Amino acid sequence: MRESSATVKNEDTNDEEAAILKRERAIAFQRQHWHTTLIPNLRSGKPPSSRDIQHALIHGGVPASIRGEVWPLLVGNPLHITETLFDICLARDPDATRGQEASRNLIPTDVGRTLPELAFFQPGGTLFDSLTDVLRAFVRFRPDVGYVQGMSLIAAVFLLYSPAWQAFMLMSSIMHDGHLITFLRLDPGFVSHYMGFFDRTLKIAAPNTHSRLHRAGVPSDLFLTRWLISMFVQAVPLDTACRLWDVMLGRPDIMNLTVAAIALLIAADIPEDPDEAMARLSRRLDVDPGQLVTLFAKTVPHTIGPGRMKTLRGMLGKIVEAYT
Repeated sequence: MRESSATVKNEDTNDEEAAILKRERAIAFQRQHWHTTLIPNLRSGKPPSSRDIQHALIHGGVPASIRGEVWPLLVGNPLHITETLFDICLARDPDATRGQEASRNLIPTDVGRTLPELAFFQPGGTLFDSLTDVLRAFVRFRPDVGYVQGMSLIAAVFLLYSPAWQAFMLMSSIMHDGHLITFLRLDPGFVSHYMGFFDRTLKIAAPNTHSRLHRAGVPSDLFLTRWLISMFVQAVPLDTACRLWDVMLGRPDIMNLTVAAIALLIAADIPEDPDEAMARLSRRLDVDPGQLVTLFAKTVPHTIGPGRMKTLRGMLGKIVEAYT
């Protein structure tokens, strides 16, 4: 009996080691494919929407070890931000800018509680000062927006893979190019119009999920603002959020964020019971990253259809334009 138990244990250990080795080989192959083919293609000007790049992003994502190289290529630098501009923003007198500069007072509190599971961003941590600098620079770069609670999570994720000035560039670029900045202003009129748009889109793309949320009595604004402002870092575990970012950073506009939110609601299988639904939506949702990406990149857009997707994107564009 002891020999039999030992044999089973050894077999289990061998299976685990084989699975780990298989994953390591797959990651090594992915990394090589990115280095030899996809990164050169992106550097030569091939858009992230190209079929081969999209296939790699959907079916494997970007290996964590090269996200610092790939993510800037996916986002681009439409605002032509340089390290010098970053330094200028940091050195600028805060009293010389108007708008939402007072919101910078929220930064020290938020930084200290950003991704607490990682020691990097806690006071005395290796990235605490860098995160503070990125957020201070952004407030001075965009005083019309200022700092909104939740921004620290976006900056922190970029800092995990990039130096401070580049994290500032990436954050500023996705805010500008994807019109996420409109949402971050938290204009009550825009938020109200957007929530209505989201509800209609959810009903089209996932009628069962829409009905379940409606029966549970859970309004979208109780969770959606938190999800979108953090680009889902407050919605799912960090590894899952990064996997979603791999696919989303090529076009992080509000329509794609809307599709991602619908995909997450489908993957999370929200219960009809009001208390259970609220409890689940109040914490990070532990969903399968591969399923979430497939729902986002394929299933939900296919269900909506290209014609209706174009119409919805136009409708949302008009809402954004009215509040820009």
